Amino acid sequence: MKRAFTLLEIILVLVLIGILGAIGSELLFQFYEQYLLSQALSHSTTQLEVTLNIMERTLENKIPFTCIKRKDTDGSDFDDITTLQDPTGGYKVLECILYAQEARRGIYDAGKQMMLPGWSGLLDLYHAKTSKSDKTLYTPGSNLDKANEIIKALSHNQASLEAGKANVGLIFNLPPADVDIIEAMGWKLYQDPSNDENLRVYKVYAQDGQTLKVTNDFPDTAYDLYSLAYTAIAFVPEKQSDGSYKLYLYTNYRPWEAQTYKDGEKYLLAEHISNFYFKQKDVPILIKLCTYSKKSGSFDVITCSERTIW
Repeated sequence: MKRAFTLLEIILVLVLIGILGAIGSELLFQFYEQYLLSQALSHSTTQLEVTLNIMERTLENKIPFTCIKRKDTDGSDFDDITTLQDPTGGYKVLECILYAQEARRGIYDAGKQMMLPGWSGLLDLYHAKTSKSDKTLYTPGSNLDKANEIIKALSHNQASLEAGKANVGLIFNLPPADVDIIEAMGWKLYQDPSNDENLRVYKVYAQDGQTLKVTNDFPDTAYDLYSLAYTAIAFVPEKQSDGSYKLYLYTNYRPWEAQTYKDGEKYLLAEHISNFYFKQKDVPILIKLCTYSKKSGSFDVITCSERTIW
């Protein structure tokens, strides 16, 4: 005859099952919570790295002394980049003028099996085609027609080395010593387009394949090294209706034409930005970016990363 379980044994088994169930539920909850945290951290870290990589590749083409910080998006307060700043309580917009790197690289010549530069970056100040009276500059080794094709394609026909538009900027590779750099690069020009006497960006078009013609005031002092630029860029954190920040890249605008970044094209770089810091020391720019990830209705995971860009 089989012996049945006693009431005490059944109660003990139920108690043990309850204890094990409580422990198991707690462990499962902790495992699930760790999974959510790991997932949020991975997403935030990936977003940071992708964003910083885009920023680094973009800023590698900056003309170093052209960078500024802007305190508000309406542009009434700007300065050079010398201090670390936070978008929630100070300067929050980073802007630089880029040299036209793709147009300088030029095109591949299959016959010569080599790259032919679009613009060489070198001026021959003693050549007969360099003339102050004619406002022309001779740039040996250039293929300005090809440079123009590339610039027009990248700017969606908003910038050109053609005489009818002539809004590509020539900037000498030495910072101007006689005027404020903000006025020299045209950052304030939108406030009063007629006040351009301190502008040191020379608007040019291609007179022929190796000669540039200046359309505004010819430089009093010319140097043999130059850069061509067709755009500035801006990194702008913008507050959303839910109180969060998104980081945008603005491009394809020209401050030497009295334009601001709001006249350019806008691209989303990252969402849920908590901090965007930047400073410049000589040439390199240090950027620190922080993002947060939302979990269960609250922002729990904050990830930060830094990048020094030369």
